[in-house]
Amino acid sequence: MRILLAGANDASFIRRDVALLSRHHEVTYFDLRSATAPSFSAQLKLLRSTDLLLLWFASPRFLPLTAVARLRRIPVAVIIGGYEVASLPEFGYGSARSYPRSIPTRALLRLADAIAVVSDSSQNSLSNNLGIADSRVSRVYHGFADIAPDSPPPRKPSVVTIATVTRENWEIKGISDFLLVAEQLPATEFTLIGAVKDDVASLLGHAPAANVKFVGAVPYEQIGEYLSAATIYLQLSRHESFGCAVAEAMLCGCIPVVADAFALPEVVGQTGVILSNRDPKQVAASIRSLLAEPGDRGLSARRRILDCFSPETRLQGLEALVARALEGHR
Repeated sequence: MRILLAGANDASFIRRDVALLSRHHEVTYFDLRSATAPSFSAQLKLLRSTDLLLLWFASPRFLPLTAVARLRRIPVAVIIGGYEVASLPEFGYGSARSYPRSIPTRALLRLADAIAVVSDSSQNSLSNNLGIADSRVSRVYHGFADIAPDSPPPRKPSVVTIATVTRENWEIKGISDFLLVAEQLPATEFTLIGAVKDDVASLLGHAPAANVKFVGAVPYEQIGEYLSAATIYLQLSRHESFGCAVAEAMLCGCIPVVADAFALPEVVGQTGVILSNRDPKQVAASIRSLLAEPGDRGLSARRRILDCFSPETRLQGLEALVARALEGHR
């Protein structure tokens, strides 16, 4: 089958899906936000030789292409990213935080023959915030290839997180919380992986603690080296539709310490610490306890990702989504 897969960014999880689907199908992929993205007329040309249009993210920018696909009787499937169905007005986050903002997303999903989400949490948001019936939606968890290095570096009693530092991400991704917790544990190394696009001191109100290391953006192929060197992965996000970075850290044997927010408990299960309170002193106390006696939690966390979120299971779910779109189009 010829699949045209359009993404609203070039995230590693989209690339994984392209590779998985390419095992059985002829997949043409483009990133709508890329400088090399095809023009709309070029997209229409690609559509002519397509049996299925698969959209990664329900972006309003896909509406014209989706409308043409329906006019040409080409089935359409949509994978929800999370922002499209989120409603956190207190953080200015989510397309569903007001009815006017949600109109393009609702219009796009009405045109879809099949819809997939990456977590039960995201499915609940889709139902509660946009009124999309569960019968139209399938849950397809992300799948992760093992990124742990064959010869991992010595593991240090340290804490790591992954985030792009921007004003928009500051609260929603828990960056401020990460830095405040670091202040409570001055003898412990805290590492933040990700591009720093806005001034940290201005956002925090003072210079970050001396025990915080900013390593900048790291190529995906090297992430495993950094994660395998840490003991704890800390994620205090206000919203995660899944939490891919958490899963990748767990694959590398990190103990996950996460906020009780949206899909994070769903990913972590019983293998980490789920916090209902982001108070820096209380978070630091949990981390201090884990560093003193980590036990085998890291191994349990790794095993959970290998067992529950494998590429093979993801591919089965994607193939079922394709079949559902074709069936729904008839």
